[in-house]
Amino acid sequence: MNWDRAVIKGLGLDRFPWLKETYFGNLSRVLFVRQHPDPDREARAREIADYMELPLEIHDLGIEPLDDLLTPLMEETDDVRT
Repeated sequence: MNWDRAVIKGLGLDRFPWLKETYFGNLSRVLFVRQHPDPDREARAREIADYMELPLEIHDLGIEPLDDLLTPLMEETDDVRT
């Protein structure tokens, strides 16, 4: 999984687990931002929060913020762009 490869192995936590406090000691929570509920990803986010010994905060954004950004870009306009 990406977390294991990028964080655990990438930061050397598999070899030097005592560095976890050095890397993450100033964090207060794990924030999981998602577009829609996914039980598998939520379970993985909980595992990561448990590993980091931090509370998990979940924010459900849906797709509306993305839709609000992209819709104006896709609408036809009379503007001529060069």
